[in-house]
Amino acid sequence: MQKTFESLKDNDIEIIVIAYLLKHPDLIDTHFEYLDNSLFANAENLKIYQVLEDFHKSQKNVSIDTIKNYIPDIQSKTHKDLSLQIDQIVFSKDIFSNYLETLARITFKKRAF
Repeated sequence: MQKTFESLKDNDIEIIVIAYLLKHPDLIDTHFEYLDNSLFANAENLKIYQVLEDFHKSQKNVSIDTIKNYIPDIQSKTHKDLSLQIDQIVFSKDIFSNYLETLARITFKKRAF
């Protein structure tokens, strides 16, 4: 069952942002000024983002299976959540931007306290 935007937890939003980047890697270029390691509080999500970023810099395609190969200790729940989220994405730069802005606000609030 898909959650409403308001009911999403911080980790859910991190997963959604990563799923968007996996499915539409061009978003890394169009939103590069808003993307950085500090957005990801979950250690696994940070590792996934770093793999995405490395592959993007080297202009190689990356998939959920590639990530599993590069991060063999990824939890099956994280892998499953990410796979499900990728399947549910309806492409919209506006929706992605909303998730990214929300994640940035969450990160800012955590730093402030």
